[in-house]
Parts: sequence; C-alpha cells; structure tokens
Amino acid sequence: MDTDIARIPDRATGTLPLWQSGIAAILLAAVANAIVYAVARALDTIPQSVLVETPGGGTDPISLLPVVAASAQGGLGATLLYWLLRRFTSRPARWLVIVGGAIMVLSFLQPLSISEAPAKMVITLVIMHIVAAVVSIGAVVRLTRP
Repeated sequence: MDTDIARIPDRATGTLPLWQSGIAAILLAAVANAIVYAVARALDTIPQSVLVETPGGGTDPISLLPVVAASAQGGLGATLLYWLLRRFTSRPARWLVIVGGAIMVLSFLQPLSISEAPAKMVITLVIMHIVAAVVSIGAVVRLTRP
C-alpha cells in the first residue's frame, strides 16, 4: 500500500507526556487561528456585518474570542481522542489522522450553515477549521513521547 496514510508512524515521535503535548496542541491551534483571524479581518474576508448565533441565543459578528475558544476545543478534542486511541488501538497516530480528518470534514457543516455569509467568509472559516485540525493533530502526534 503506497499511500500517504500508510506512512503515518505507528507511534508518537516526541519527548513530552501526552498532557503536555495536549496543552501545546491547544495553545498552538489557538495562536495559529488567531493569526488567521487577524489576516482575515485585515483582508475583510470575515465581515463584521454578518451575524452568527451565539451560545447565549443572540447574534454577533465573529470575533477573536470565539475563534480562539473553538480552536482550543479542537486541540482538547484531539488530545482526548489520542488518549483513547493509545489505550485501545495498536496504531493510534494513524487512527487519529483518520478519525480527526473525518471530524474536520464534518465540522465544515458549521460555516456552510451560516445564512447570508459571503463565499469568502465561508472559505476563510473552512480554512480555520483545517488549521485547527492539522495543528492539533500534528502537535499531539509529533510531541507526545511513545
């Protein structure tokens, strides 16, 4: 089998315990998407005129805090999933990429569901979901000791 997924290492390659790798994944995902958000705001690909529903039931434009919080949740989710996969599978890194990738694709439904969002905004939000997933999964797998 000569696919990229077959080349994923069977185990982590780093030197940190999982909990420390998890903290790094959370912080790196949050910072990476904070940077993407800043660039997107500068380019006006996330217009403040488009309102989204908030957890409190109201509507607001997308701001930095929810972006950072959602990215951190992705890092936490990747860490918890990797913890489970390490306990119950023989190839946890490979399964994390597969399951995490599927979750990432499902997460695209959220930006696609924003009514009246311009295409540039939806594309930017999808990119942010990809950044959170890649950074979180990559950090957990690469930094965690075997």
